[in-house]
Amino acid sequence: GLKSMPSGTTSGSLLPGPLAFNAAISSCEKGQQWTRALGLLSEMREQSITPTVVTFNATISACEKRGMWRHAVALLGEMRSRK
Repeated sequence: GLKSMPSGTTSGSLLPGPLAFNAAISSCEKGQQWTRALGLLSEMREQSITPTVVTFNATISACEKRGMWRHAVALLGEMRSRK
């Protein structure tokens, strides 16, 4: 995961922010690593980091590129419900 990547200090520990996650998920998209993209999205939620439109778009695209339409549609629905 991204737990060891610095981006800011919270309670004395370094944690990645949304930009680091977005970059990593975008890399997963390009590498067609849809399961890793979903894992990073889950990791964001565990760390109480709110996914952005960029986060969702990259994760949806990673799923789409591997034909994982059920996941892509579910993420699209989640993204729309956040507005």
